[in-house]
Amino acid sequence: MKYSKKDIVKVIANKNDLVIQEKNHLYINDLKINIEENDYIGLSYKNIIKTNSDKKEVSVWNNTNFLLLSKEHSTLNFIDNSLFILVDFDYENIYSLYKINVNKNIYHSKIDGFKNIIHFDSEKIWVNDMLEQNIIDCISIKNELIWQYTLPEGFTIFKQPQIVDDVLFFDSFKNGNEENFVVGLDIKTGEVLWQLLFKIPYKEQLLATTLHKENKLCYGYLGNLYQIFNPISGKIVLEKEMNEKINPYTNAIYDNKLWFVSGKYEECKFGYINLANNELELLQDFPQEDDETFEIVYHQKKLYLRGKYYNNLYIFEREE
Repeated sequence: MKYSKKDIVKVIANKNDLVIQEKNHLYINDLKINIEENDYIGLSYKNIIKTNSDKKEVSVWNNTNFLLLSKEHSTLNFIDNSLFILVDFDYENIYSLYKINVNKNIYHSKIDGFKNIIHFDSEKIWVNDMLEQNIIDCISIKNELIWQYTLPEGFTIFKQPQIVDDVLFFDSFKNGNEENFVVGLDIKTGEVLWQLLFKIPYKEQLLATTLHKENKLCYGYLGNLYQIFNPISGKIVLEKEMNEKINPYTNAIYDNKLWFVSGKYEECKFGYINLANNELELLQDFPQEDDETFEIVYHQKKLYLRGKYYNNLYIFEREE
Protein backbone atom coordinates (compact mmCIF):
# COMPACT_ATOMS: atom_id res chain seq x y z
CA MET A 1 0.00 0.00 0.00
CA LYS A 2 1.32 3.49 -0.90
CA TYR A 3 0.22 7.04 -0.18
CA SER A 4 1.97 10.41 -0.44
CA LYS A 5 2.30 13.88 1.09
CA LYS A 6 3.63 17.04 -0.57
CA ASP A 7 5.94 19.89 0.54
CA ILE A 8 7.82 17.82 3.14
CA VAL A 9 11.18 19.38 4.10
CA LYS A 10 12.64 16.56 6.19
CA VAL A 11 11.82 13.12 7.58
CA ILE A 12 13.93 11.39 10.26
CA ALA A 13 13.28 8.53 12.67
CA ASN A 14 14.78 6.40 15.39
CA LYS A 15 13.46 3.29 17.09
CA ASN A 16 10.63 5.06 18.95
CA ASP A 17 9.87 8.34 17.19
CA LEU A 18 9.14 9.75 13.75
CA VAL A 19 9.75 13.42 12.84
CA ILE A 20 8.17 15.00 9.75
CA GLN A 21 8.98 18.63 9.01
CA GLU A 22 6.88 20.84 6.78
CA LYS A 23 7.67 24.48 6.05
CA ASN A 24 5.73 25.87 9.02
CA HIS A 25 5.17 22.82 11.24
CA LEU A 26 7.11 20.03 12.88
CA TYR A 27 5.35 16.76 13.73
CA ILE A 28 6.90 14.45 16.32
CA ASN A 29 4.57 11.48 16.51
CA ASP A 30 1.32 13.15 17.65
CA LEU A 31 2.98 16.40 18.79
CA LYS A 32 2.68 19.42 16.46
CA ILE A 33 5.08 22.40 16.81
CA ASN A 34 4.79 25.64 14.85
CA ILE A 35 7.99 26.77 13.09
CA GLU A 36 8.81 30.40 12.34
CA GLU A 37 11.26 31.63 9.71
CA ASN A 38 14.35 31.79 11.94
CA ASP A 39 13.62 28.87 14.25
CA TYR A 40 16.19 26.12 14.76
CA ILE A 41 15.02 22.77 16.10
CA GLY A 42 17.08 20.23 18.03
CA LEU A 43 16.01 17.05 19.77
CA SER A 44 17.72 15.09 22.53
CA TYR A 45 16.72 11.85 24.22
CA LYS A 46 14.42 13.73 26.58
CA ASN A 47 13.85 17.25 25.27
CA ILE A 48 12.78 19.22 22.20
CA ILE A 49 14.55 22.57 21.86
CA LYS A 50 13.40 25.45 19.67
CA THR A 51 15.57 28.56 19.38
CA ASN A 52 14.95 31.72 17.35
CA SER A 53 17.99 33.66 16.14
CA ASP A 54 16.05 36.93 15.82
CA LYS A 55 14.18 36.79 19.13
CA LYS A 56 17.04 35.08 21.04
CA GLU A 57 14.50 32.70 22.55
CA VAL A 58 14.97 29.12 23.73
CA SER A 59 11.89 26.93 24.22
CA VAL A 60 11.92 23.42 25.71
CA TRP A 61 9.44 20.53 25.45
CA ASN A 62 9.96 17.38 27.53
CA ASN A 63 9.60 13.64 27.12
CA THR A 64 10.57 12.93 23.56
CA ASN A 65 13.11 10.29 22.65
CA PHE A 66 14.93 11.71 19.65
CA LEU A 67 18.46 12.73 18.74
CA LEU A 68 18.89 15.61 16.31
CA LEU A 69 17.24 17.82 13.74
CA SER A 70 18.82 20.97 12.31
CA LYS A 71 17.77 23.58 9.76
CA GLU A 72 19.75 24.98 6.86
CA HIS A 73 22.53 27.51 7.67
CA SER A 74 22.61 26.46 11.32
CA THR A 75 23.28 23.41 13.48
CA LEU A 76 21.88 22.59 16.87
CA ASN A 77 23.54 19.61 18.59
CA PHE A 78 23.45 18.01 22.01
CA ILE A 79 26.47 17.36 24.24
CA ASP A 80 24.27 15.42 26.66
CA ASN A 81 20.69 15.65 27.93
CA SER A 82 21.35 18.94 29.72
CA LEU A 83 23.72 20.82 27.39
CA PHE A 84 23.37 21.74 23.74
CA ILE A 85 25.31 23.92 21.33
CA LEU A 86 23.86 26.19 18.63
CA VAL A 87 25.98 27.33 15.71
CA ASP A 88 24.51 30.10 13.55
CA PHE A 89 26.41 30.64 10.29
CA ASP A 90 24.26 33.65 9.38
CA TYR A 91 25.59 35.60 12.34
CA GLU A 92 29.39 35.57 11.85
CA ASN A 93 29.83 31.89 12.72
CA ILE A 94 28.84 32.28 16.36
CA TYR A 95 28.40 29.22 18.52
CA SER A 96 26.60 29.27 21.85
CA LEU A 97 26.46 26.70 24.64
CA TYR A 98 23.14 26.35 26.45
CA LYS A 99 22.09 24.48 29.58
CA ILE A 100 18.52 23.19 29.41
CA ASN A 101 17.50 23.29 33.08
CA VAL A 102 18.37 27.01 33.35
CA ASN A 103 17.19 27.72 29.79
CA LYS A 104 19.87 30.28 29.00
CA ASN A 105 23.12 30.82 27.13
CA ILE A 106 26.09 29.92 29.37
CA TYR A 107 28.89 30.29 26.82
CA HIS A 108 29.27 32.34 23.66
CA SER A 109 32.16 32.37 21.19
CA LYS A 110 33.10 32.71 17.52
CA ILE A 111 34.45 29.98 15.27
CA ASP A 112 37.25 31.22 13.01
CA GLY A 113 36.15 30.67 9.42
CA PHE A 114 33.19 28.83 7.94
CA LYS A 115 33.17 25.49 9.75
CA ASN A 116 31.08 22.34 9.81
CA ILE A 117 30.74 20.67 13.21
CA ILE A 118 31.69 16.98 13.17
CA HIS A 119 31.53 16.22 16.89
CA PHE A 120 31.96 17.84 20.29
CA ASP A 121 31.97 17.24 24.02
CA SER A 122 31.94 19.64 26.97
CA GLU A 123 35.62 20.62 26.37
CA LYS A 124 36.40 20.21 22.66
CA ILE A 125 34.81 20.62 19.26
CA TRP A 126 35.84 18.87 16.01
CA VAL A 127 35.21 20.78 12.75
CA ASN A 128 36.13 20.76 9.08
CA ASP A 129 36.56 23.82 6.86
CA MET A 130 33.51 24.20 4.60
CA LEU A 131 35.31 26.45 2.11
CA GLU A 132 38.59 24.57 1.66
CA GLN A 133 37.00 21.18 2.51
CA ASN A 134 40.40 19.63 3.14
CA ILE A 135 41.16 20.41 6.80
CA ILE A 136 40.00 18.79 10.06
CA ASP A 137 40.50 20.77 13.29
CA CYS A 138 40.10 19.82 16.93
CA ILE A 139 39.68 23.01 18.99
CA SER A 140 38.90 23.72 22.61
CA ILE A 141 35.53 25.16 23.58
CA LYS A 142 37.43 28.46 23.97
CA ASN A 143 38.55 28.28 20.33
CA GLU A 144 42.16 27.14 20.93
CA LEU A 145 43.63 24.75 18.34
CA ILE A 146 44.47 21.31 19.80
CA TRP A 147 45.36 19.46 16.57
CA GLN A 148 44.89 19.83 12.81
CA TYR A 149 44.89 17.38 9.90
CA THR A 150 45.25 18.49 6.26
CA LEU A 151 44.45 16.24 3.29
CA PRO A 152 47.01 15.77 0.50
CA GLU A 153 46.85 18.46 -2.20
CA GLY A 154 43.82 18.27 -4.49
CA PHE A 155 41.59 16.16 -2.22
CA THR A 156 38.37 17.51 -0.68
CA ILE A 157 36.07 15.95 1.92
CA PHE A 158 33.03 14.43 0.23
CA LYS A 159 30.51 13.64 3.00
CA GLN A 160 30.05 14.35 6.69
CA PRO A 161 32.92 12.72 8.64
CA GLN A 162 31.82 10.02 11.10
CA ILE A 163 33.01 8.75 14.48
CA VAL A 164 33.00 5.24 15.91
CA ASP A 165 34.74 4.59 19.23
CA ASP A 166 37.81 6.90 19.07
CA VAL A 167 38.15 6.80 15.26
CA LEU A 168 37.13 9.79 13.14
CA PHE A 169 36.87 8.66 9.51
CA PHE A 170 35.87 10.25 6.21
CA ASP A 171 36.34 9.91 2.47
CA SER A 172 37.63 12.53 0.04
CA PHE A 173 37.92 12.84 -3.72
CA LYS A 174 40.36 14.34 -6.24
CA ASN A 175 39.63 15.42 -9.83
CA GLY A 176 35.92 14.77 -9.52
CA ASN A 177 35.88 11.11 -8.64
CA GLU A 178 39.10 9.84 -10.24
CA GLU A 179 40.72 9.17 -6.85
CA ASN A 180 39.07 8.36 -3.51
CA PHE A 181 41.22 8.84 -0.37
CA VAL A 182 39.74 7.44 2.85
CA VAL A 183 41.29 8.28 6.23
CA GLY A 184 40.84 7.18 9.84
CA LEU A 185 42.17 9.53 12.55
CA ASP A 186 42.59 9.15 16.31
CA ILE A 187 39.96 11.60 17.56
CA LYS A 188 42.09 12.54 20.59
CA THR A 189 45.42 13.21 18.88
CA GLY A 190 44.73 13.55 15.13
CA GLU A 191 47.17 10.69 14.41
CA VAL A 192 46.52 8.79 11.17
CA LEU A 193 45.42 5.26 12.13
CA TRP A 194 44.81 4.01 8.57
CA GLN A 195 44.39 5.40 5.05
CA LEU A 196 43.24 3.91 1.75
CA LEU A 197 43.52 5.19 -1.81
CA PHE A 198 41.15 3.96 -4.55
CA LYS A 199 41.21 4.84 -8.25
CA ILE A 200 38.79 4.26 -11.11
CA PRO A 201 37.22 2.01 -12.39
CA TYR A 202 34.14 2.42 -10.19
CA LYS A 203 34.37 -0.96 -8.47
CA GLU A 204 37.83 -0.15 -7.12
CA GLN A 205 36.93 3.25 -5.72
CA LEU A 206 33.85 2.21 -3.74
CA LEU A 207 34.16 2.13 0.03
CA ALA A 208 31.11 1.44 2.18
CA THR A 209 30.35 4.36 4.56
CA THR A 210 26.81 3.70 5.88
CA LEU A 211 27.51 3.00 9.55
CA HIS A 212 25.60 0.31 11.45
CA LYS A 213 25.76 1.70 14.99
CA GLU A 214 25.06 -1.64 16.65
CA ASN A 215 27.95 -3.65 15.18
CA LYS A 216 30.18 -0.64 14.23
CA LEU A 217 30.63 -1.82 10.64
CA CYS A 218 29.96 0.19 7.47
CA TYR A 219 27.80 -1.17 4.63
CA GLY A 220 27.37 0.00 1.06
CA TYR A 221 25.52 -1.04 -2.08
CA LEU A 222 26.50 1.26 -4.94
CA GLY A 223 26.89 0.49 -8.62
CA ASN A 224 26.95 -3.30 -8.78
CA LEU A 225 29.03 -3.86 -5.61
CA TYR A 226 27.91 -4.71 -2.08
CA GLN A 227 30.59 -4.14 0.54
CA ILE A 228 31.22 -4.32 4.29
CA PHE A 229 33.99 -2.19 5.79
CA ASN A 230 35.45 -1.99 9.32
CA PRO A 231 36.18 1.72 10.06
CA ILE A 232 38.09 0.91 13.25
CA SER A 233 40.69 -1.33 11.59
CA GLY A 234 40.45 0.21 8.12
CA LYS A 235 39.88 -3.24 6.57
CA ILE A 236 37.34 -4.43 3.98
CA VAL A 237 35.39 -7.35 5.49
CA LEU A 238 33.34 -8.48 2.49
CA GLU A 239 32.83 -7.65 -1.18
CA LYS A 240 30.10 -9.15 -3.33
CA GLU A 241 29.13 -8.32 -6.92
CA MET A 242 25.37 -7.91 -7.35
CA ASN A 243 22.95 -7.44 -10.24
CA GLU A 244 24.37 -4.73 -12.53
CA LYS A 245 20.88 -3.55 -13.52
CA ILE A 246 20.08 -2.26 -10.00
CA ASN A 247 22.88 0.30 -9.44
CA PRO A 248 21.68 1.93 -6.16
CA TYR A 249 22.64 5.51 -5.31
CA THR A 250 21.14 5.87 -1.78
CA ASN A 251 21.72 3.59 1.24
CA ALA A 252 20.28 3.58 4.77
CA ILE A 253 20.30 1.01 7.59
CA TYR A 254 17.11 0.21 9.53
CA ASP A 255 15.97 -2.98 11.26
CA ASN A 256 19.26 -4.75 10.34
CA LYS A 257 18.57 -4.19 6.64
CA LEU A 258 20.47 -2.10 4.10
CA TRP A 259 17.73 -0.22 2.24
CA PHE A 260 18.51 1.32 -1.14
CA VAL A 261 16.97 3.32 -4.00
CA SER A 262 18.20 3.07 -7.58
CA GLY A 263 17.47 4.31 -11.07
CA LYS A 264 15.56 7.29 -12.50
CA TYR A 265 12.19 7.93 -14.12
CA GLU A 266 10.54 4.61 -15.09
CA GLU A 267 13.62 2.65 -14.00
CA CYS A 268 13.44 3.73 -10.34
CA LYS A 269 13.43 0.86 -7.79
CA PHE A 270 13.87 0.34 -4.06
CA GLY A 271 14.59 -2.64 -1.83
CA TYR A 272 16.88 -4.02 0.85
CA ILE A 273 19.68 -6.47 1.59
CA ASN A 274 19.28 -8.50 4.78
CA LEU A 275 22.46 -7.88 6.79
CA ALA A 276 22.05 -11.17 8.64
CA ASN A 277 22.79 -13.18 5.49
CA ASN A 278 23.97 -10.48 3.01
CA GLU A 279 21.26 -11.48 0.53
CA LEU A 280 18.98 -9.26 -1.57
CA GLU A 281 15.47 -9.99 -0.23
CA LEU A 282 13.31 -7.16 -1.58
CA LEU A 283 13.30 -5.35 -4.93
CA GLN A 284 10.27 -3.31 -6.00
CA ASP A 285 9.63 -1.05 -8.99
CA PHE A 286 9.00 2.61 -8.15
CA PRO A 287 8.41 4.42 -11.51
CA GLN A 288 8.73 8.22 -11.55
CA GLU A 289 7.77 10.98 -13.97
CA ASP A 290 10.65 13.20 -12.78
CA ASP A 291 14.38 12.73 -12.34
CA GLU A 292 14.13 12.53 -8.54
CA THR A 293 16.61 11.50 -5.83
CA PHE A 294 15.26 9.98 -2.63
CA GLU A 295 16.12 9.89 1.06
CA ILE A 296 15.17 6.73 3.00
CA VAL A 297 13.53 6.38 6.42
CA TYR A 298 12.03 3.18 7.84
CA HIS A 299 9.86 3.38 10.97
CA GLN A 300 7.44 0.93 12.57
CA LYS A 301 7.05 -1.24 9.46
CA LYS A 302 6.54 1.73 7.13
CA LEU A 303 9.00 2.90 4.48
CA TYR A 304 9.27 6.67 3.88
CA LEU A 305 10.90 7.89 0.65
CA ARG A 306 11.28 11.69 0.45
CA GLY A 307 12.23 13.31 -2.83
CA LYS A 308 15.05 15.82 -2.37
CA TYR A 309 14.12 18.04 -5.33
CA TYR A 310 10.31 18.08 -5.29
CA ASN A 311 9.69 17.48 -1.54
CA ASN A 312 7.19 14.69 -2.15
CA LEU A 313 6.97 12.03 0.55
CA TYR A 314 5.93 8.50 -0.42
CA ILE A 315 4.88 6.17 2.40
CA PHE A 316 4.80 2.41 1.88
CA GLU A 317 3.20 -0.12 4.18
CA ARG A 318 3.40 -3.81 3.47
CA GLU A 319 -0.01 -5.42 3.14
CA GLU A 320 -0.56 -8.42 5.38
